[in-house]
Amino acid sequence: MQSLPLQDNGWLADAVGILVVGASYLLGGAPGSRKWGLATQVALDLARQGKRVLIVPTEEPADRVWERLLKMMDNFSAEDINTSMQNLFVERNPPSVEQLPNYVSSQVLSPSGQYHGIALAVLDSVQGHGLVSAATRAYDR
Repeated sequence: MQSLPLQDNGWLADAVGILVVGASYLLGGAPGSRKWGLATQVALDLARQGKRVLIVPTEEPADRVWERLLKMMDNFSAEDINTSMQNLFVERNPPSVEQLPNYVSSQVLSPSGQYHGIALAVLDSVQGHGLVSAATRAYDR
């Protein structure tokens, strides 16, 4: 089993064990409980290490995501900012939840996909585009 090492977030690794390559993790919690903040910290940690990270925002524009990422890099060295920026990808045209399986297949899993070889994909969130939590058919795929 291969793991993704967290350098800046050792407390997370201590709390949950290891992040396994190829595994899926669901961050759940009440609105405002900083799920997005935690996911972004992990994404920045890996990008700073030179690992490619994809963020697929479904609830806010990509430019706003970039603003948040840049604010979170305030204490990074210039070299770390450069490394992180080269390894962070924010999807500007996110798929709907229904389109997500095809998107992952063609853009992430396919060797010719734009994001093939990423270490981490962050989807924020499966309830994007106004999808209600009771819409179970959309989640089944």
